Amino acid sequence: MNNNQRIVLQASRGAAAFFVLLFHTSAMSFKYYQYDLLGISAIGRSGGVDFFFVLTGFLLYHTYGHKIGTKMSVLPYLSNRLICIYPFYWLITLVVLPVYFLVPSCSYGYDETHKDTILNIS
Repeated sequence: MNNNQRIVLQASRGAAAFFVLLFHTSAMSFKYYQYDLLGISAIGRSGGVDFFFVLTGFLLYHTYGHKIGTKMSVLPYLSNRLICIYPFYWLITLVVLPVYFLVPSCSYGYDETHKDTILNIS
C-alpha cells in the first residue's frame, strides 16, 4: 500500500468518525431540543461505527499482519497505544465529569451522578 492509499484510508476513518459524531449530535439535539439536525435523527443506525471498526481492523492487519506468527512482543505495542489514548481520555473525562455534577440535566438520570454509582458501591 503506498502512502496516498494510506492517507485516503485514514481520511475515510476520520470521515466515518465525523459522521458518527454528527449522527449522535443529531440524536441528542432531537431528544433535548426537538430539533431534527439534517433530518437524520429518525435513522436507527448509520453504519459509521461498523465502517470505522472494519477499516481500523484492516489497517491494523495491513500494518502488523507480517508479524503474525513471529515472536512480536505485545508490551511495546500496548504501551504505545496506552500512551496515545489514555492521556486524551483522562483529559476529556476530567472536563466532562464536573459538568455532570454541576448540570445534572446533562446526564440521563440521578443514578449516573450519584457518588455510590460512580464509586461502584452497592
